[in-house]
Amino acid sequence: MGKEIVVGSGPGEIKMEEIFTHAASGDHVKFKRINGFHTLPAGMNVPKDSTLTFTGAADDRIVKVSAGITVYGELTLDNLTLDFGLTGSDTGERIYVAGGVLNLKNLTVLGSDRTISPVLVDGGVINIDDTEVLNRAENGYGVDIQKSTGKMTTSYTNGISLDGSVLSVTDSSVLGGMQLKESAELTASHTKFNFTDSVNPRNIICTDSRMKLFNCEVKGDKIDNPIRAFNSNLELNGFKIRQVRDNGFGVEINDHSEAVISNSDINGLYIKSSRAEVIDKSTISGFFELFESSTFKARHLVNQTIPPNYTMMLTGDSAADIEYFESSYNPMFKVTDSNLKIDEQNVPDENSVTAEVYGDSKVTGENIKCIEYDQNQGDRVTEVKETYSDSVETAEDAMASLDQLVGLDEVKRAARKFINVTNVNKKKEEQGIPVKKASLHSMFLGNPGTGKTTVARLIGKILSQNGVLKNDHFVEVSRQDLVSGYIGKTTENTLEKLKAAHGGVFFVDEAYTLNSTEGTANYGQEALDTILKYMEDYRDDIMIIFAGYTKEMFDFMNMNPGLKSRVPHSFDFEDYTVEQLVEIGVKDLELQHYQFDHDRYHKELSKAYRRSTEGSNARFVRNFNEKLVMEQSNRVEETGLTEKEDFLTINDEDWDNMFGNDDNDTQKALNELLEELNRLVGLENVKAHVTQLVKEAQANKLFEERGMSFEQSTYHMVFAGPPGTGKTTVARLISKIFCALDILSKDTLIEVDRGDLVGSYIGHSEKNTNNAIDRAMGGVLFIDEAYQLTVNDSDRDFGHQVVDTLITALENHRDQFITIFAGYTNDMERFLEANDGLKSRIPYKIEFDEYSSEEVAEIVIRSLDGKWRFNEDFLRMTVTGKYDTLPDNEKSNGRWARNFTQKLLMLQKNYIVSEDVPPDDFDFITDKVIYEMGQMNI
Repeated sequence: MGKEIVVGSGPGEIKMEEIFTHAASGDHVKFKRINGFHTLPAGMNVPKDSTLTFTGAADDRIVKVSAGITVYGELTLDNLTLDFGLTGSDTGERIYVAGGVLNLKNLTVLGSDRTISPVLVDGGVINIDDTEVLNRAENGYGVDIQKSTGKMTTSYTNGISLDGSVLSVTDSSVLGGMQLKESAELTASHTKFNFTDSVNPRNIICTDSRMKLFNCEVKGDKIDNPIRAFNSNLELNGFKIRQVRDNGFGVEINDHSEAVISNSDINGLYIKSSRAEVIDKSTISGFFELFESSTFKARHLVNQTIPPNYTMMLTGDSAADIEYFESSYNPMFKVTDSNLKIDEQNVPDENSVTAEVYGDSKVTGENIKCIEYDQNQGDRVTEVKETYSDSVETAEDAMASLDQLVGLDEVKRAARKFINVTNVNKKKEEQGIPVKKASLHSMFLGNPGTGKTTVARLIGKILSQNGVLKNDHFVEVSRQDLVSGYIGKTTENTLEKLKAAHGGVFFVDEAYTLNSTEGTANYGQEALDTILKYMEDYRDDIMIIFAGYTKEMFDFMNMNPGLKSRVPHSFDFEDYTVEQLVEIGVKDLELQHYQFDHDRYHKELSKAYRRSTEGSNARFVRNFNEKLVMEQSNRVEETGLTEKEDFLTINDEDWDNMFGNDDNDTQKALNELLEELNRLVGLENVKAHVTQLVKEAQANKLFEERGMSFEQSTYHMVFAGPPGTGKTTVARLISKIFCALDILSKDTLIEVDRGDLVGSYIGHSEKNTNNAIDRAMGGVLFIDEAYQLTVNDSDRDFGHQVVDTLITALENHRDQFITIFAGYTNDMERFLEANDGLKSRIPYKIEFDEYSSEEVAEIVIRSLDGKWRFNEDFLRMTVTGKYDTLPDNEKSNGRWARNFTQKLLMLQKNYIVSEDVPPDDFDFITDKVIYEMGQMNI
């Protein structure tokens, strides 16, 4: 049992800075209320293997403490207010748990406006009970938990970040957003998430993680969808979501995610390339969309969407299977190239369930009225009362559809040869001529959005209608449809899908992902082995197509000799040119009978695709058109237009709303950024170089607008110079300037160094580097102390793999992002000389000169000006005199100025407390304080 220590200002009480001269593991430290707050400028550490308890002696959390705390051991904080906004950043301004245990009870934690996340847990444990944690800094979270575990009960925080961590939350409130990433796990019960008044972050983003919400309520805001999941698992039980933005979704399930829903009420559900299942009665209203090969199953679904809004939209080979459907209205479904099945329904009137059917779709169920549309013409063809309707397409129609696809000339020629050979073989067989049966199995190689699935469907139809294939079944699968984590289940899943495609086409998208493993098991290989056996056993009864990126598919085939020998045909799908993408987009809008300026469309789509980093070809066009139509529809609704012509006219206002194309505003923003650059102290050489770059970029833009075609310029550059000369600051400005110039698609700066890029095993460095490049794509990648990537001459040093990966990206994506390599001048020269491939891809080098002592003084003056009063001449003289006397190796330029300023303010705050300064003079820094600062070692 430890002793009790009292911190205060009375007899027998100690000061806060004396805690660790008196306290030992197991002690209980009580803070008494004092006039002001308890502070420790240097912060405090709870040593490893120590256990301490800090409590407030008074009631109601009125005892205030302001000191950074690092926890290596175990610390319990109880009945206190920790306010990190009361002191300077040198205190740490947060509780940092470095592998230790933190218990927060009956506590209020207030962050500073400089440091995000007042509670940061790294590799430790946190328990939060009856506590509120408030983050004052922008774009941050109240609690940041990294590779740790924790519990939160009856507490409140404005934001939580989980990175590879596990957290349970009960009876609590979260305002200001959450993020889950890197296999994080969140279990929340009886908790409210309210984003109504949030700024940023303002929703729950779950990436590569798992989230379980039991009896929780979410309120969204007017800007973003409140829950967005990517490659994640969601379990929603007794869940309610309210106040979703107009035309928004309460829950987004994206990119191979899975969701299980029960007893819930969700306003808006969006499913993209994912699965969702309702296992117990739930209500889904508002916008409900299945997109890109998504599946939805429900035992009992209630939907209260009011017509003429669609109850559900299914697009792109998606499927919905509903056992019991219930609605108070007459529901209307839109089914495009997808499947809808409803076993039993409870709606106001018999035959009141309507399905608008487009393309290759299937609708099954009693008393469903199907209205079939011709997707090519956009006009209604016929109205039928059948449980199932499907359009009839002749072989000539299918071949014509193939020929009418935009671009893909080589694919069309290869496909026609392929079809002709198979047709001739079929006719030879009919006449008794011996034929060596040719395999139909194929590889489709190319980037996303190049028409691989569309062409596969058409080839399947043509072969079926010519009798080469027994039917036109088309089953599209990806890894998630086949692979299971249970022994034997993968084989069962794969066989089920293969049997569904028997006699037709089995299309395996992103087939190379079957190579990836899960720990020691390779269930993808199990799926592949099952496919190989089926190909052999039923080689004449099925056409199997493996599709994916070209490089990955070649690697995939080379790693599987048995597969390579069984797939004789290869189709190369090239990326569309911008002109072809414009043609696709124009045809799409014309089919919908929209009237628009074709020249404006060509200009805007070309510019948007050039700035895009996704490279998704026709998918980009589809998304582009959907956004444009959304802007047009929003304008029509808000202005109350009702004429048919208004509904089908896209005007300049719609374009401006989509892109904010106000040249005056753009030029104003650019001028403001250039003024900000010019206001920086010193750096005249840097300013001149950046100004030249801006003028070059502006000239290129003028050439482009006049139809003068030039190869896109590359703006990768080197920032060379000593530390503290503003390299990172200028890099941030460049990201904003080049975004304003319309060269970059976003003003993001991703800052990394060797530690972020170089891995510890083969392939790790390439993965880290590609991840950094992906995050920076469209913006700026800033590599600090870049020369350290090649500091080790050993071939076994993984820094060389980073450089090799960068070289490829600098070349292949040279107009999609900018990389800035920064470091000391001499070291950067050696870095570039060591690699000609790198040197040739970096056209610009900008030298950052040392600051003079006068410039350092000017930085100090400017950082204080407007907030503090002081004797400027005396302060300037003190700074220049002190900086001139420093050894050269201690002159860190702007960093020294920043440290000087922080310590000066620390002295000022201590002076205020110790000298009992009147409040009106808090902002006046006396000559005495400045003189004392001049005598200190920095």
